[in-house]
Amino acid sequence: MLLEALSNRQPGLALDLGSGEGIDAIRLARLGYQVDAIEGSAVGAEKIEKFARGARTRVNVMHMDAQDFQPTKQYDVIICNGLLHYIENKALST
Repeated sequence: MLLEALSNRQPGLALDLGSGEGIDAIRLARLGYQVDAIEGSAVGAEKIEKFARGARTRVNVMHMDAQDFQPTKQYDVIICNGLLHYIENKALST
């Protein structure tokens, strides 16, 4: 449903936090988005690059912990599918 809605918009910049193997990042790239994929697993980051090449798309993959990511640009779309349950400290700071 989200991809259908995004396919009706003008593509822009997208961020995929905790990309896993990159399926969402690649789908966004195939819709014309410029995608930054943040993945904490080295194996996952390598798979994103491999699968993106296989899909003839480009995804900018950054192998790092999502909690350490400091954005330097404004994104039109941000997705975070299944990442939050990996965060160790789930308590909110007050």
